[in-house]
Amino acid sequence: MATNMLEKQTPTGPADLTPEQWQGLAQLGTLVNGLGGLLSGPLAGPATETVNKLGALYAENDLPALMEDTVLTWKAMRDSGLMALIRENADFIAETIRLLAPMSGSLVEAVRKMPVESLREDAVQFHRLMVKWRAVSAFIDQHLAGDLAALAVQLTEFVQQNETDAA
Repeated sequence: MATNMLEKQTPTGPADLTPEQWQGLAQLGTLVNGLGGLLSGPLAGPATETVNKLGALYAENDLPALMEDTVLTWKAMRDSGLMALIRENADFIAETIRLLAPMSGSLVEAVRKMPVESLREDAVQFHRLMVKWRAVSAFIDQHLAGDLAALAVQLTEFVQQNETDAA
C-alpha cells in the first residue's frame, strides 16, 4: 500500500505544469547539480577567476555604453562614407601596409636605441623650467604689468617725438 501511494503522488508545486514541463525541470535540476559539482572541483579556481575578471571589466568600462558608442562610431563612419572609401581602396591600403611593415621594425629598433633615461631627465628639466616660467609670468602679470605697459608707452612716445628710429 505504501508503494501504491508513492506511485500516485504528484510533485508539489503549481498544478498546471504538464508532465513534459516537470521532466524539463528535472533535467534542469540535474544540469545545475552537475555544474555545481564541476565548479566545486578542478574548475573552481579558473571559473571564479574568469567570472571575477569579467565582472571587473564590466564595472570599469560600462560595457553597454561602450558597445553603444562603438556601434554609433561605426555607423557614423558608414554614414560619412569612410567605410565605402576604405572598401573601395582596400587593395591600396593593404599594399601600403605591406610596404610599411618592414620599416616599422627599424622604427621600433630606433626607438629602443633612444636614450630613454636621458629623454626622461630632459622632460623633467623642461617641466621645471615651465613651472619657473609660469611663476615669473604670474609675478609680472600681477605686480609689473601696469608699470611695464606705462614704460612701453613712454618709450614709444620718446621714439616718435625725437625721431630716434632714423638715428
